[in-house]
Amino acid sequence: MRPKLSYSTVLWVALLGCHLTLYQLPNAFSEEGTGASDITARIRAYKTQLAADGAQNEVRLKLAKVYLQIEAYAEAVNAYQQVIAAAARNRVPGNTATTADLDIPAAYYGLGLAYTGLEKFEDAIAAYQRAIAYAPDWAHTHAALGSAYASTYRYAEALDAYKVAVALDSDDEMIHHQIGNVYSKRGGHAAATRHQLRAIAIAPQFATAHYQLGLLYAHEKRWTDAISAYRTANQNDPALVEALYNLAQAYLRAGDAAAAREQMALFQERKAVLTPLHQLRGTLQRTQGATARAQVLVNIGRFYLKDGHYEKAVSEYQKAIGMDPQSVAAYNGICLAYTMLEAYD
Repeated sequence: MRPKLSYSTVLWVALLGCHLTLYQLPNAFSEEGTGASDITARIRAYKTQLAADGAQNEVRLKLAKVYLQIEAYAEAVNAYQQVIAAAARNRVPGNTATTADLDIPAAYYGLGLAYTGLEKFEDAIAAYQRAIAYAPDWAHTHAALGSAYASTYRYAEALDAYKVAVALDSDDEMIHHQIGNVYSKRGGHAAATRHQLRAIAIAPQFATAHYQLGLLYAHEKRWTDAISAYRTANQNDPALVEALYNLAQAYLRAGDAAAAREQMALFQERKAVLTPLHQLRGTLQRTQGATARAQVLVNIGRFYLKDGHYEKAVSEYQKAIGMDPQSVAAYNGICLAYTMLEAYD
């Protein structure tokens, strides 16, 4: 008997693939230190330095990066725009490259990521294009441009951007994964499979690449291969519950109704747990203001804390404290998470 799904379940599965995913930040956009106190200390220190001397553009660029890391996208946009304006003022036409010149493409790239976080994709595309004009050999900028095009369903332009990115860096698993996704949407299943396999070869535990590979195998009715891919995806990322749903469907097509029912039951169980998290993420996307966003992040951290994902809880509480250093609930939650991780110091 075929497992039955309610309309709400089908809709929930469909929405899973539509949540906002920023292109992963390259190492150059990461800062030293990961503790909550370190984040607040850095923000405070950067603001103090800028208050004393607003011309320190490299400090403002660091502040913008921190804002981006804690998902304070509106604040990041403002900071990056100030970096760009100051760098443009300091640039001397005709001279060799200066620090100001190098700040400009980094700031436009960060600005694009911040606009993407705000779902202002046309603004993001414009920012990425400006970054590429200054630094055409940065693979991650071309990949981010491709992601923004894909978010607006402009798959031909997305594919062109990803082709440049993969030519510049053929060893980046995320680029291969994302160009594979675009090929799949355009019906190029052979190319999509090739890129997903390349992503997995680079990063064998890349769950979403295994998941997309399962979808491609299912399209070809290769049910045994699809089952294996979906299983690997779920093993590497239990939160990727759409893999369980599609695993149930693959078992059903393969003629194993008992296994299909088992996986569908697991999907329903995990979905019930994760639905509040997706609702919180949606609330965060709609919420404006640092204090209000910090409270939503506290709630997300509390979800991870209750679910036993302590490192993820720490990350969300860090973001909350970065947005609102006076959030008692965030400090309390992060202390509990650190305690569970036995990080007593």
